[in-house]
Amino acid sequence: MEYIESLRLFRTIVEVKNFRRAGEILGLSPSAVSRAIASLEGRLSSRLFHRSTRQRSLTEVAERFL
Repeated sequence: MEYIESLRLFRTIVEVKNFRRAGEILGLSPSAVSRAIASLEGRLSSRLFHRSTRQRSLTEVAERFL
């Protein structure tokens, strides 16, 4: 996925607060969403989301990036 598309995905995840729903909106599979966010995090050398089994929240880096 191109950088601009991964930024669009990141913004959509933040807006809808759900990885799966953001993928549905953009026509992406859950695995494509995960790969794109992992790639974006690698490019930025920082995690963007605190992940748990029940909740995802933005890291401080992600808040500044947004």
